[in-house]
Amino acid sequence: MINQLIVGCTHAVMAEAAVLAEVAGIDAARIPDCLAGGYADNSMLQKLYPRIIARDFAPHGYARQPLKDLEMLNEFAGGLKARLPMSGPALTLYRMLIHLGHSKLDTAAIFKLYEQTANVTS
Repeated sequence: MINQLIVGCTHAVMAEAAVLAEVAGIDAARIPDCLAGGYADNSMLQKLYPRIIARDFAPHGYARQPLKDLEMLNEFAGGLKARLPMSGPALTLYRMLIHLGHSKLDTAAIFKLYEQTANVTS
């Protein structure tokens, strides 16, 4: 459950970081190299983030998987009466993504939720 909390929220944060970089006019593709070796550097930054920037949503894992995992996490935490304010928004984003018909795209497709609202396009 701890892993699902970290991974599910990190997917959403990666998409937001990509949007922020693009809207700010920063070369978003350079972010992993710029952050290499720092506290934000991790395997998701090095592997998932570049796929978000490239709009490569061919499935390496399906978007429906983090939804299932975040739903389980939500139920588990609820049973413990543990407040998890970061996982709720990530769960909502994955629910929206699946509702829009993207369950068979890669988990990186969460970026699709940001494209129109942040005025960034593929």
